[in-house]
Amino acid sequence: MGMDYLQRINSDLRGEVDFWLSAGYLKPISKYFSLDAGIHHLCRHKTSREYPVVLDINEFFARFWYKRERLNIGFGSGTFLGFSNGYEHIMVFNLGVPQLFGSEFSGKTEIKLIDLEEILYDLEIACALNPSLELFLRCTQHYQYPETVYMGLRIKDERDTSSHLDKLKFKAGIIPFKNKYKMVGSHEFKLDFLETVKSRVLIIMSGKIPVLWRQGFIGPYPPEKIIYPLSLQYEKRLGSAFFAAGYFRYHISMPMDVGDRFSSDLGVGLALRNQRDFDKLENRIRFEVFAGKNFSHRIDTGVRLGWNSGGRKWDYGSNVEMTWNPDQWYSSAEVFVEWGDEVKIRPFIGIQRTVITSDHHSVFNKFLFGMMFMQWY
Repeated sequence: MGMDYLQRINSDLRGEVDFWLSAGYLKPISKYFSLDAGIHHLCRHKTSREYPVVLDINEFFARFWYKRERLNIGFGSGTFLGFSNGYEHIMVFNLGVPQLFGSEFSGKTEIKLIDLEEILYDLEIACALNPSLELFLRCTQHYQYPETVYMGLRIKDERDTSSHLDKLKFKAGIIPFKNKYKMVGSHEFKLDFLETVKSRVLIIMSGKIPVLWRQGFIGPYPPEKIIYPLSLQYEKRLGSAFFAAGYFRYHISMPMDVGDRFSSDLGVGLALRNQRDFDKLENRIRFEVFAGKNFSHRIDTGVRLGWNSGGRKWDYGSNVEMTWNPDQWYSSAEVFVEWGDEVKIRPFIGIQRTVITSDHHSVFNKFLFGMMFMQWY
């Protein structure tokens, strides 16, 4: 299973967001050959712009792969599910060349032939800056959308002593009882720089996407907004049991498919924790507290508390989180089970409560369950 969302924004944080949701099955046939089959869903939304009609494409195809260290080739065919704008047949061709001519450059392409009439493509060339970071240039043409060329910076999952990647996390929760939201997805990756035995500099980049309800449980559901909490921290070890940090935090909220402008706030403060990452089940009792100045609503405070059993192959525990500022109270509690080696798998059940004091004391309660995946480096 996979989820990609590719966001392109201008200086006003307005632009397109392409969501690709995939689910399928991959079967190795031999050392170099494999077969995959799956469903690939595409929809586009726009931040801070009216966009009432959303293209809904559902591809289904099987693909045969030949993969070597310096060459990847794929070829497949299939059909479309649902309405999918009247399309019927699809053929797909993939070509990937890692470390082009032994250099830091790599290239890949995906070409689709739709109903033997329309050609779509996705072309990319990338340059590795280090084992976990690369610059890329991409040119795409997807269905009714115009050709788009853009550049970006990619964080890669590569295990290497020179890699700056410290953590990857993905979390998805389903809200089964119909209120405003159907589900919420979030991700986080953490980079560390200038690391010594007692200190390091951290960049923590997170994203959160609440998804709205529509009619029925199965069907298209629009994201309400994309929320990005970004944090720069200087962390210092205090003895053997505590870590202190000073932080700058910038919080951005971008509405989707409506003409509302983005909102943001900036904060600075101090944090104290008893381990480097709260989510890692190192100690039986885990905590993290922070407090600081926020330049939009005067003050931010928060605390996270966790307990876990400390098992070897699998673990269970609970987390409690509370944050407060003069405009909003937020609290959550969840119980979980965790297992896995390199990748930690954590099913959870939880409740959330949000009290917006700036809007006539509005209260929102959510029950949710879902799955979290984490990996540290």
